[in-house]
Amino acid sequence: MGMRNEIRTEARIDGTADEVWSVLSDFASYGEWNPGMEDVQGEAKVGSRLRIRFALNGGRTMTTAEWRHDSRVVAQHVFVDALGHAWSGGDPKYAYNDAAAPDATALLGALVRNSMNAAA
Repeated sequence: MGMRNEIRTEARIDGTADEVWSVLSDFASYGEWNPGMEDVQGEAKVGSRLRIRFALNGGRTMTTAEWRHDSRVVAQHVFVDALGHAWSGGDPKYAYNDAAAPDATALLGALVRNSMNAAA
């Protein structure tokens, strides 16, 4: 069985829930504190669709869109600029694989794992 990698982060924020939500939902200011997130489109409210564009190493960008039903992600579209017809994060010795991020296998695994956890 392969090794599973997982990253967890925790932060204590000195502020009220309303103050924190005000910062998190202010998409126009994201570049001030999160330079990897190039653009966010949509509304920060339940049931809305967000399109998020991330800067990746190597000059690529990744845009994601999620579709939700009752707060559960049921579909996710990930577009990687300049990827072409390839599986990103794969072993380049195989046809149609590109070693550069993002790791498509990890993204798919997270989507399935989150869907199964939400259904439980």
